[in-house]
Amino acid sequence: MKISNQQPNYAQTTQTNTKIQHNNGYESKVKQYKAILEEKYKKIHQENTRQKDPWGHISDKYRNPYSPKFRSDLTETERMAAYENETSMLQFNGKLGVCNFQDATFRDMPNINGIVENYGKRAFQREQVNNQIGELLKEAGIGIPIGTSLTFTVNPNDFSVSVSGSKDELLLRQIEQLFNAEQNGQELYRHIFKSLDPESTQRSEVAERKYSLISTLRTTGYDLSKLERKDGKFLTPDGQDVFELYLNKMRANPYEKNYVSAAASHYGPTYYELAKNGFDALPDLMLSINYVDGKLQDVGQQYNYSETGWLEALKNSKR
Repeated sequence: MKISNQQPNYAQTTQTNTKIQHNNGYESKVKQYKAILEEKYKKIHQENTRQKDPWGHISDKYRNPYSPKFRSDLTETERMAAYENETSMLQFNGKLGVCNFQDATFRDMPNINGIVENYGKRAFQREQVNNQIGELLKEAGIGIPIGTSLTFTVNPNDFSVSVSGSKDELLLRQIEQLFNAEQNGQELYRHIFKSLDPESTQRSEVAERKYSLISTLRTTGYDLSKLERKDGKFLTPDGQDVFELYLNKMRANPYEKNYVSAAASHYGPTYYELAKNGFDALPDLMLSINYVDGKLQDVGQQYNYSETGWLEALKNSKR
């Protein structure tokens, strides 16, 4: 996004086809490595299945040092990886159900580190969302002066976005109007939530329990914050207990009916606490993030997914 010190152009912001998306297509190194292994072992699997005893053939290659088939050119770790990958192909009918990435194929390639992969995915999503916000502002004709530090705060109940950090009230309201159109607020909230580190000061076990319940009950088509509270229940307009409605939908689903008791135990205490004491008896998981010079900036945590010098250093340390 091009940012200048010129006076912002406050164009109408209600008409736009660009939306923030919290989940953008990301191809992880795990997925890339798995595709390489699948291509390799597809051919080997065909050879194995032509043997009279495929299991014994694989065992001879990787577990029997006295067999002429024994792969002495591989390290012990690589033989174990090959054994697991080839037997996985047999178990899953030609599909690589379980992958061992210590395969000889990757001998000279960087190891996969789960922590680095997770951080890398977050940084990728942040780059995409930064670009999407930039496009939203550009299409709306809104320019934000260089160095202006704004804060976007999202309410988890209706995903409304409030903007602060500037004395220019007109600028703030125009950005709010833009973010509160379509599903932008909901997508921004989900992006912030997925960017939270475990030690983030924005996290709260109690507030997260409430948010989890509200999100789950939205599958019934109802918003808990808008329902009548009566006799220790939240009632739908036709008088149904919304929690029982949710559980009944699970009971009617052949894939979920066996988990009704677990769902009732998990969500029940929070639901009945709110039903008894009021929706505001527990705090809401309000989330905020700063926005400076075209980039979101994480608050209340160590890692900032818009400034990734630390991630490159971490990658290098794991090689």
